[in-house]
Amino acid sequence: MDYRKGLLAALLVAGTAQALAETHAEASISGLRYTLVDLNSNDGIAPSLNIGYSQRPGRGNISVSVQTLDGTSTGINEPGTGTGPLSYEIDTPFAHAIGSIVGRDSPLTEALSGSVTLKDSGRNDIGMLSDVALESSAFEFTLSANTKVVFSLDAHVAAYTDDPLGEYAASAYAYWFGTMPVSGQIHFEQELLGDRVGHWGVGTHLDLEKTLTLTFANTSGNAAIGSMRYDINTGAIAPIPEPSTYAMMIGGLGLLAFAGRKRKG
Repeated sequence: MDYRKGLLAALLVAGTAQALAETHAEASISGLRYTLVDLNSNDGIAPSLNIGYSQRPGRGNISVSVQTLDGTSTGINEPGTGTGPLSYEIDTPFAHAIGSIVGRDSPLTEALSGSVTLKDSGRNDIGMLSDVALESSAFEFTLSANTKVVFSLDAHVAAYTDDPLGEYAASAYAYWFGTMPVSGQIHFEQELLGDRVGHWGVGTHLDLEKTLTLTFANTSGNAAIGSMRYDINTGAIAPIPEPSTYAMMIGGLGLLAFAGRKRKG
């Protein structure tokens, strides 16, 4: 988890902060469904789609962690196996983090959810990062000739802090990626990103919901194979050093899941 260590190191310049403000982030993604469209009603081919799990090792990935500048670190980062639910929870005096992946016996029921909370513990000497990063199983699908498919997923992200001084931040992220190599490699991406920092106002919330869609059109005369996966990330960090670095730190939180994907690739 070197990318988290780098983010934590940046906190050292912050000095002593006020007591921990309650800061929270959450994200979820679920409800995979699809609609088929016949692109050539005269070809005698009925639109069809078969979807299943990729043959690559591992079935999704779960990462949950709480780290502080005094060297305390706890968490898990491991791929899933089998079809049972994945869940991990950390509860300390300063932070609570939980992530789960359920419905793993079918691509149409798999669902991801995660949340992190930094608690108001009364301590004024804690620099901390807590995050949850979840990756779905990799799915493969076969789409009939001259057929378009529109996949949909429901995503939700929320972030909140009651810090009046603007030293704490929360971020939540949902991401969906798919590809189908028809007439060259084609990539489709959908994302939902939200962040919140304390200086935007005490008690303010960010709460977003969106139906993400991926569309593939197989205009060839043969069936085509595609793949996709989705993931979420939630993070909370305290304190943030200088006002000029708000965007940088929030950007770092939003890129945690992306860094994990690049590391695996």
